[in-house]
This record gives sequence, structure tokens and C-alpha cells, in this order.
Amino acid sequence: MKKHPTKLGSSWKGPGYIHGPRLANPRKFAEFRLGKPSKSGKRQVFGRLKGTKKWVRQSTLTPR
Repeated sequence: MKKHPTKLGSSWKGPGYIHGPRLANPRKFAEFRLGKPSKSGKRQVFGRLKGTKKWVRQSTLTPR
């Protein structure tokens, strides 16, 4: 896959993880960051909304 899908609700498989469905359009965000892994290995993806300092959850990464 050349580019991650940007469609809302899209999900895909990466080399070591499964990227869960998007909760918001990535164009709404200025930057992204990963949260700390949980005990099960899942990580939350957060995005900072453009023009604000508010971070909201974008999706979840699940290890394969």
C-alpha cells in the first residue's frame, strides 16, 4: 500500500500492527502522536486539532 486510506472508518494492516478504523478525517489534524501501550499491546493514536491545542483520539493500533 503506497498511502494509508484517509476515508473515515477505514482500517488497514501494517507490517506489525492492524490499524483500527479512523474516528475522524485526518485532514482535521495538525499532528499525530501515539499513546503508551496497554498491557495487551494496543496503542491509541491521538491527533491535535488544527488551530487548537486539543488532542482527540483518532484510532487504535493492535499488534498482530
